[in-house]
Amino acid sequence: MADSDSNQEYVKELEELLAVAKHPKVVALLKDAIKRGDAGTVTEPLIQKPVSVSKPSGDIATSNSTRITQYGWDQNEKFVKIYITSINGLADLKKEDIRHNFKRKSMEVELCRIKGRNYSIVLNDLFAAIIPEESSVKVRSGTVTISLCKEKKENWSVITGREKKKEPKKNPDKDADPGLGLMKMMKKMYDEGDDEMKRSIAKAWHESQEKKSKGEYEL
Repeated sequence: MADSDSNQEYVKELEELLAVAKHPKVVALLKDAIKRGDAGTVTEPLIQKPVSVSKPSGDIATSNSTRITQYGWDQNEKFVKIYITSINGLADLKKEDIRHNFKRKSMEVELCRIKGRNYSIVLNDLFAAIIPEESSVKVRSGTVTISLCKEKKENWSVITGREKKKEPKKNPDKDADPGLGLMKMMKKMYDEGDDEMKRSIAKAWHESQEKKSKGEYEL
């Protein structure tokens, strides 16, 4: 009789738990336990107490990082500073969610858990060498500032060596006779101009040649 009373109390307690249970798996387990309890087959506690499940933390694997390609930069004598402002949610970025890896000729910074996403900026083959130990990353007022400490106090024209290779080549005619350039320009204007333009250029050229022959030059 005692076992029967104990079993009834056990089933009653399970039914009370079922009344407040919400998770489908917990409901199914409780119903099954009540069914087995009514048959008198349960001799041990059914299951462990339900464990509350916390909400997802938003952690994302670093392999899913979105590459940052838009940034601004400037420099002073000691540092090259890179500014990132184009990401929505930077104002909520925490210090512990920033990872960085500075090397002498490269840098990598990853910004984690920004509205459920990770972002990274990777710059290889820097324009010049940096001092990794004195380089840093800071966040303030929704702006990420990456400070690269220059190994040598020199001016950087670009950020990476790849950009340096893309710089416009020097004009091969830079040291050529400037008079030749003027002649080419006037010839082009003459060829493409109307009759009035041609007469004006021809007159100016004629007067210029006369002055040269007389040793007269305008300064």
